[in-house]
Amino acid sequence: MPVFSYLKSGNPAGHLLCLDFGESFVKAAYLQQRPGNTLLLAYGLLEFGATQKNEQDVSHFIKQWLEANAVKAREVFFSISDPEGVLIKMLDLAKIPLEAEPLYAAKEQIQEQLRINLEEYVWDFQVIHEYADGQGGKRIKVICVFVKKNIISKYLQVVKACGLVPKRVSTSAFNHGQTLGAIPENPAASAVLDIAGTHSDLAIYQDAKLNLVRNFEFCAEKLRSALIGVIATQKGRIEVNLQQAKELLIRHGIPPDPLMDLEYGIQGKDINLLLQPLLKKLSQDLSKACAEFKEENGREVSCLYLTGGGANLKGLDLFLAQQLKIKVAPLPVPKSLVLKVDRQEFSLAANQLCGVLGLSLAAEGINLLPFKIKPPKSKLVALIEILFLAWLLIFLVSIILIRGQKPVADPAAITKPQPDLILDRRVNNANAPSSGREDSAADQPVGRQEGQLGLLPVGDDQSSKIMLTGIFWDAKNPLAIINGKIVGPGQPVGGKKVAGIKRDRVILSDGQETLEIKLKERFSW
Repeated sequence: MPVFSYLKSGNPAGHLLCLDFGESFVKAAYLQQRPGNTLLLAYGLLEFGATQKNEQDVSHFIKQWLEANAVKAREVFFSISDPEGVLIKMLDLAKIPLEAEPLYAAKEQIQEQLRINLEEYVWDFQVIHEYADGQGGKRIKVICVFVKKNIISKYLQVVKACGLVPKRVSTSAFNHGQTLGAIPENPAASAVLDIAGTHSDLAIYQDAKLNLVRNFEFCAEKLRSALIGVIATQKGRIEVNLQQAKELLIRHGIPPDPLMDLEYGIQGKDINLLLQPLLKKLSQDLSKACAEFKEENGREVSCLYLTGGGANLKGLDLFLAQQLKIKVAPLPVPKSLVLKVDRQEFSLAANQLCGVLGLSLAAEGINLLPFKIKPPKSKLVALIEILFLAWLLIFLVSIILIRGQKPVADPAAITKPQPDLILDRRVNNANAPSSGREDSAADQPVGRQEGQLGLLPVGDDQSSKIMLTGIFWDAKNPLAIINGKIVGPGQPVGGKKVAGIKRDRVILSDGQETLEIKLKERFSW
């Protein structure tokens, strides 16, 4: 079972600050990791919504909340639930041209399907799975998330105005996947319906990994609007205003008994009659999406979780369970979470906070943080790099001096043309036996020295035959594109095997030598 994972630098030990910017609420959570569990120290809800107010209003709320709760953390994870700026799409990549990054290779396909200008978006992706087509060719399915650059910039300015350092940017659909991964009994195929003020998002997951996303019109605003106006009852025509509609929904939701007497002379059947068109349309949309998922993946969705403000509607879980014939329940908070806040108040806000709590569960995965504003390296890392470069410069100078002073031992080498020299980035296996003798550079032959960075003729450099053009990062099943082919851990490449795949590099090994190939830049744009 996953546990909460935190960045260490810049925050008090084990502390993490998370924010979620949605259309109706801005949500905040401050947590602390302890052995075996995690404490929820404080949470906050800004009810007017990030998209309805300007950046100054949102920053002011966050600053006040940080001060009121004595939040010391400066690093922040945040997610965006703004429906106007977030687009999630599954892509099936059939062929990846040599020297082309996967998303750029599919650029025409994306623009044709979505009809968007990709220059206006930041994107990232997760690998769903790899498979072979009927002709034996390899295909790969990825779930991509696109967020408008101006939306990203807007919220980056908000957090920076609060003196915070952004470390991760995600979306609520991926946050909920992290929550599902922390539920031991969660079925292989499950779904989350996030009901917000003006829309709903359905996300279907396979093994807690996002697979399908659909947007519905069902929302809290439409439920209230359905009750506003004149209602014909047995006691006559009754006028219901906005405030009364809100009270009816909060107190009674979907009345289980059609004959029960409610406020203002209204009965349960009067409410159900007005809500029925919205509820029926929602159940039809959910059934259609689940059928689409089953057709594509061969699995039936066996559990639907409800979250968001609209999930507080009484009776909605029972209605959907009857219509869909599956388990329907509120999306739970992780069992490892210990509340250091008022439990009764938290229970009223729990559905609103599921997304921001899910954001705190992962330190890796989707990250829409642009490269140009990523936090600078730590002073320690910078110092190590400077020392390494200084050592490298001294070593190269010593090699040049040695070549100029020491006569060539092999007379045949005087007439034999010498190939050009380049830096060899290979290093010996750390487990190789040592000779036990520490020789100086002057005692070693010219060329690559064992166990350190050296020089190698161009013709012998195997790394020149290996080209890394992309990495599909996934913690459980990472893949890389080398020489135009998709490979995974353990597969052969150029006489070696893939020993490891990291977010920005691939490690190859033949048991004696290890070769590390870096990707110049992670492709998030």
